[in-house]
Amino acid sequence: MYIVDCMQGAALEGIDIVLSHMEG
Repeated sequence: MYIVDCMQGAALEGIDIVLSHMEG
């Protein structure tokens, strides 16, 4: 479960970064 949590956290952070670049 720990690995899954890390993957989900990384995915959410990646989405935030992509959205921020698209908006900018």
